[in-house]
Amino acid sequence: IPLGSRERAVLVQIGDEQILLGVTPQQINTLHKLETPLSVANSNGISSDFAGKLRKIMQQRGDK
Repeated sequence: IPLGSRERAVLVQIGDEQILLGVTPQQINTLHKLETPLSVANSNGISSDFAGKLRKIMQQRGDK
C-alpha cells in the first residue's frame, strides 16, 4: 500500500510467517510480525480488505 510519494507498506510472506514492512528509498523496517496470517488468495494476490486490516493492526499497536 502506498503511504506517500515514495513510502510503502508491504506484506511479505515467508513460509507460514507474514511480516509487515515499511519501505522507503533509504531503508526497510519491520513494522509488525503478524501472529495470525492474513488471507491474500484472490486473483490479483491482494486482499480486498488489506487496508482495513492494516489500519486495525496499526491502531492496536499504537495502543500498547
